[in-house]
Amino acid sequence: MSLDKKLRQVWERHPSFHFIPTELSFMAKINHGLDAIAGVLKRMQS
Repeated sequence: MSLDKKLRQVWERHPSFHFIPTELSFMAKINHGLDAIAGVLKRMQS
């Protein structure tokens, strides 16, 4: 099993885990990640 798969198995149980899938561009992946972070921060403020 690859290290990526092992790490995902460990972290996917964390309540704030967000898997950022492969995107067509690196900027799209960054934006997806920033959206995930913004969602976590928004939930923390509530």
